[in-house]
Amino acid sequence: MPFRLEISTLDVGQGDSSLIIADDGNGQVRSMLIDGGLSGYGPTVHGYVADRLARAGSDGLDHIVVTHYDADHVGGVLAILLSDNLTAICRCLATAAISAWDAAAASSDAQRTAAAAAAAAAAGWGCYTAGHDFAYLAVKAGAEAAALKLPGSNTLEDNAAAGAQVGLALAGGSYANPKLIRTPQSCGGAAIVAGVSTYHGKDNILPARRQLFAENRILERIRGALNGCFHTGGLYRATEVIDTGASPGIPDNWAYFVGGAVPLWSNDIPLAPGVNRTRTSITPMSLGNEVLWRSGPRSVAAPAGSPAAFLVTGLGYVWGRQTGAPPINSGQRQNDVAIGLAIRFGNFFFFTAGDLPGQGELLVAPRLLGTGFPNPQGGAAFAPATRIAAFKVSHHGAASSTPAAYLQAINAQTAFISCGKNKFGKDSDPHPTQAVVDRLDVAVPRFYLTNCKYTTQHIPASDGEDQLVLVGNRSRVCGDNADVNLQADRARGNAMLTLTEAESTGTNATQQFHVMYWEADDLPNGGGRQIGLRVETHPF
Repeated sequence: MPFRLEISTLDVGQGDSSLIIADDGNGQVRSMLIDGGLSGYGPTVHGYVADRLARAGSDGLDHIVVTHYDADHVGGVLAILLSDNLTAICRCLATAAISAWDAAAASSDAQRTAAAAAAAAAAGWGCYTAGHDFAYLAVKAGAEAAALKLPGSNTLEDNAAAGAQVGLALAGGSYANPKLIRTPQSCGGAAIVAGVSTYHGKDNILPARRQLFAENRILERIRGALNGCFHTGGLYRATEVIDTGASPGIPDNWAYFVGGAVPLWSNDIPLAPGVNRTRTSITPMSLGNEVLWRSGPRSVAAPAGSPAAFLVTGLGYVWGRQTGAPPINSGQRQNDVAIGLAIRFGNFFFFTAGDLPGQGELLVAPRLLGTGFPNPQGGAAFAPATRIAAFKVSHHGAASSTPAAYLQAINAQTAFISCGKNKFGKDSDPHPTQAVVDRLDVAVPRFYLTNCKYTTQHIPASDGEDQLVLVGNRSRVCGDNADVNLQADRARGNAMLTLTEAESTGTNATQQFHVMYWEADDLPNGGGRQIGLRVETHPF
């Protein structure tokens, strides 16, 4: 089946996050999240990822690339990983509880509730295995609780509490693993919730929904220990995380969190059962590698005609210049090391590189336009790019990014800028800077912004004008540009680029891509009504 590529620039305010999905419509899917904005955007980014993966028929994200460790790039990723780790703990307890309920089919509902709580308590107290979520002692705890004589006057919670005590007592101090929940009170409380939620979900004929119901109730009980955590559905439990290793700004305990650790307390830090992520820290020799298909535990040969993602910058080096001192040395240590990726799909090329300074962009352009990528299937290298059809403007449009010579060299049709209220620069230098917008307005036929919070020439929407009707306007501010970026139910400024395999290799008339975004500008005499989803087509 022919492939389709989508590249989404997510609205994360003053931050950066992108999602890449390659899909053939017949079960071959590869996905990659690049950065995640500030930590508060974790739920927003996850919601978008979950929706797009569901539409593609995928039950998990393949890769997360952290371009560098600035908070507005790595924060949302960290929130997602910690939430996924906590979700795995909830899944372990819920699985143990439901299994004990099912095993006690001959007992009363009261006893089955106690059995479910007992198994969950034992699992939370260390009786679990990574492969099967819970271990023999948790099963035994459920069986013992199923035989309890429970007073008829007991409430549902009373029955669950009695079972939880059985589970904690049986596990005792003999658990072989770190406790998943720190204190007997907290573990017992979570187990009671597990037992009660299993009872309430008993009539659900769809096992996945029954499981999710229990997991969500347990998460509500324990997530106060990790502020801002949310249920992830386990989408990231086997994700490969690609990063820059021990480079400037790395978060404390980063490797532990990637590996599944849940920092609920300082002594026992458990690795959540069922989390099997791979961490890949690049080296200069990684540059030129294809990583959408040929990286991580699910590495396979890239299918013929599929989109591919190549590493082109990282640790201050540029693909083809991996020897000697790093050539990118702008004085911005954390930005100089940023991972840059080129997405190739037929004749279509897209470049994105986090906060890479203009010095790095100037070194990348001649490589992409002068040298073809190695073919991950073997054989002759691909042809070099004739142009970079679309790109992400580096560093949110900061003054040090996107030099005129770079724009002239890549000859792009479209650019994307992720920006918002600037928390990191001076008030006199908001993102995007006027200098970068001036350069884009000359060199790029269309550029899309997730927000534009400062009045800027060549961006009429920033000054309240109708961006669709002004002659010569090349900008598009996506979404409603709301002042409170995280407010619920707003039209977010996401922009999605899409193209098919046929469009990636078509003739001059049919070689094209499309950009979909929410247009909230006024129609002429429209009385302030929103236009809604809008699609613009760009030949390349």
